[in-house]
Amino acid sequence: MKIMFDLCYTSYWDEPRDVGNFNGSVILDPVTGFGGNGTGPKNCIHDGPFVNYTNSIGPNHMIADHCIDRIVSEEAGAQSDQKYVDECYKLQNFSSAWPCIEEKPHKGGHGGIGGQACFSPMFRVIDTDIQLR
Repeated sequence: MKIMFDLCYTSYWDEPRDVGNFNGSVILDPVTGFGGNGTGPKNCIHDGPFVNYTNSIGPNHMIADHCIDRIVSEEAGAQSDQKYVDECYKLQNFSSAWPCIEEKPHKGGHGGIGGQACFSPMFRVIDTDIQLR
């Protein structure tokens, strides 16, 4: 459980830096990160510290034991590009900026990691990127 705490609550991922190369990001390194892309029919992660972790939350609103799945999409991750972050931050008020942030950079992180990013140990790291900017 300590490794989950260390990775999930003290990590930060500069997503725009890795746009176009999420698969090559240090955040998905099998030794120092969360492990790589999923494989097989269920897209289960095949390496890293959570390779044998059983997730009982999800899919969707279900409660069922399953692996941590991941389907990295460089195309979806492109929404985290710095140009979209900059566009959102140029907006003059929160009520305009927040929908912009949700639509592009935030969706880029979750969509770029794919699978059930909301129910995986990477959830906090993806959301921390938005919160720290």
